[in-house]
Amino acid sequence: MKLLNLLTKEELTYLKYLYVKQNQIIFHENQKATGVFYVQTGEIQIISYTKNGNEELISIVKEHDFFANALIFSSSPYFLGEIIAKKDTKIIYIEKNNLIKILQNNKEFLEQYINTLSEKTIKLTQKNKLLSHKNIRERIIYYLEIHNKKIKKNITQLAKELILPRPSVSREISKMINENIIKIENNYLILN
Repeated sequence: MKLLNLLTKEELTYLKYLYVKQNQIIFHENQKATGVFYVQTGEIQIISYTKNGNEELISIVKEHDFFANALIFSSSPYFLGEIIAKKDTKIIYIEKNNLIKILQNNKEFLEQYINTLSEKTIKLTQKNKLLSHKNIRERIIYYLEIHNKKIKKNITQLAKELILPRPSVSREISKMINENIIKIENNYLILN
């Protein structure tokens, strides 16, 4: 069930729409979040840059996902990276005060919203666990395990998600294939 389908006619009037083109910067790092955002169509990336200019992927927000939904209630409601449209994207914006009204008056929406936050918390915990694996191989194996032992990713994207250098990931995947730990089948990377 899509969360926005739970809104009443009056609550739907609180929504504002943003249309962004591919590669457009939507928000800058350290810009204050004033509400929550829902990706209706398209996809965005949250990216940060190291001091030497290397790009680090913080998160990918896909269709029917929220972003800034926990951030706006924090003591520091500032974006932690650049928010960039990965493709042409339609975003729905709900101002914080209007979201609070909806949460107070719409129990079903409140429950689903909390469920969304809970799922996001689980993903963040998985990411922390992923990053706790210092060994490249262990990090690749853990990533495959939390994605049902099968992913459709290219090496560049995988390296970004693992927050590791691409050449290191490529080298380790080759070793793991040779050792029959993983295999590539129909553009999928599969844990044996």
